[in-house]
Amino acid sequence: MDASESPSFAAESAALDGGTRALALVASFADAFATDAKEGDRLEASVLASTLADATASSLAACVSSSAVSDGVVGNAALALGDFARFDSLFSSLEKTEPALVPCLLAACRERKGAAQKNAAIACARLARHAPFMASLKEHHGLELIYSYVKP
Repeated sequence: MDASESPSFAAESAALDGGTRALALVASFADAFATDAKEGDRLEASVLASTLADATASSLAACVSSSAVSDGVVGNAALALGDFARFDSLFSSLEKTEPALVPCLLAACRERKGAAQKNAAIACARLARHAPFMASLKEHHGLELIYSYVKP
């Protein structure tokens, strides 16, 4: 039995998968929370959303870059990062993880299987809207990978 079949690996992978899904929910609601806040609470809500986004983005980037987690965990983390990239107000949180974020997502496109590959490509495509990420994608030949998974 190799490490990926051991009970402890399975338990850790399941825990990480659940945690990644929770972070994905935080990612998808952080910006909406700040946007929907009452006018007087908007600044406080925006700071809270930004703080949540900062912590979540770095955790998700760590999941994507780890070789010790399952494709499911990587796929969910990439999906959440792609959700982050939909909101211009959260790009600053994603920028804090650069320069490692794009190469990690591209590695997931190349080395992972199934939905993890596609979710990583989608995240890269959404990141391409922001100049620093587009430059990194060009530098690492990521545009070719995006087009192989995401048809325009």
